[in-house]
Amino acid sequence: DITGDVIRERQLQKKQDSLIHVLAKIMEKKDHYILSHSERVKDLALAMASDVGISSQEDQQELSYACLLHDIGLISVPDEILYAKRTGTEKPVDIIRAHPVEGEWMLSSVDGFEKIKGIVRSHHERFDGEGYPDGIKGDRIPFASRIIALTEAYDAMLHDAATSRRSKEEVLEEIKENRGSQFDPDLVDIFLSKVTG
Repeated sequence: DITGDVIRERQLQKKQDSLIHVLAKIMEKKDHYILSHSERVKDLALAMASDVGISSQEDQQELSYACLLHDIGLISVPDEILYAKRTGTEKPVDIIRAHPVEGEWMLSSVDGFEKIKGIVRSHHERFDGEGYPDGIKGDRIPFASRIIALTEAYDAMLHDAATSRRSKEEVLEEIKENRGSQFDPDLVDIFLSKVTG
């Protein structure tokens, strides 16, 4: 029954949307920056989507969810560690670097999020294989994770109050310098055309 399938699909979509809103509230409760950062990352990624071949509504929705949830694992990080830079104390790198795996675990039981949890796990991988948690490189990194790696780095350098904010020109220069090492070179070219055009 096609009508029944469509109804079930819409019901699942509504449940997923509701879950995203709940998780967003949890993230905002932890730290408003995490949510606002994730929303900006989503906007940047979706602006690139059709240019990088993500054109279907389903694929764009999946990218949107992954962007909004990419840092959800940070809610498991104790406040004194998460805010270490703001207080001038040392931040244990290993605990912070565990957040992609924590995020994957948090999403592991959500129906329909099989791909999204993998995207979340891999959003700190580098194109040259020097990222974490798995050290995978190039095309082995999920495509959406490569998009998030680029857009979230751009946004963090511009907006993270815990670091020394840089001008847009400085941030774009760093993106260019890391083309092919930290970031997928093809995505960098498209991204730069979007933010400088």
